[in-house]
Amino acid sequence: MRLRLHGLVGLVLVPWLVLVLYTQADERKVAIANVNGDAMRLIRIATSNQAAQIEAARELLTAFARLPQLRTKNPAACNALLADMLTAYPLYLNFALAELDGNMSCSALPLRSPVNVADRPYFTLALETRRFAIGDYQIGRVTQLPSINYAYPVVDAAGNAEAVVFAAQSLSWLTRALSNVEFPQGAVLVVTDRNGTVLARMPDAEGWIGRILPEQ
Repeated sequence: MRLRLHGLVGLVLVPWLVLVLYTQADERKVAIANVNGDAMRLIRIATSNQAAQIEAARELLTAFARLPQLRTKNPAACNALLADMLTAYPLYLNFALAELDGNMSCSALPLRSPVNVADRPYFTLALETRRFAIGDYQIGRVTQLPSINYAYPVVDAAGNAEAVVFAAQSLSWLTRALSNVEFPQGAVLVVTDRNGTVLARMPDAEGWIGRILPEQ
């Protein structure tokens, strides 16, 4: 009788345990799917905003490269134009023009001493490709602030490069773009450049910008 009783109890408990395990596994799958969905939603918001920022910079610099003030070798006129443009586009920290040797010839912000950008990736890439170029994380030599730079070559009628116009963009763009986005509890969104240097972090960017992530 005792064995039969144990057998009956087992027949009742085993299906119940299987059902509990199955339910927990199913709930875990749903929870993981929800987390993945939230993560992809945030990533799409961030990447679409960054893509829009990059496209806006490309269009802006393409227009700058055609302006006569950047071609006439008149630093005063060039400085004045870029200063006006900087006022109109507050997401940027500076606009500037560099000659083929990398020496900056005009800038929206005053140049208190000679500045050379020949070693900056955005400058060398714009000259090599004759196309729009994006740099890496840097501390600006004029702004003294963290930024990511975009560049575009200024070319003559024959297609030869004459100079490079570039824009230094503030890294606060992500904070502004996502200020009204509701983050899941405990979620952290990090944007890095190709070297793993942190460009933006939500929330709590304080102390993170410019740090290298420990893992790739």
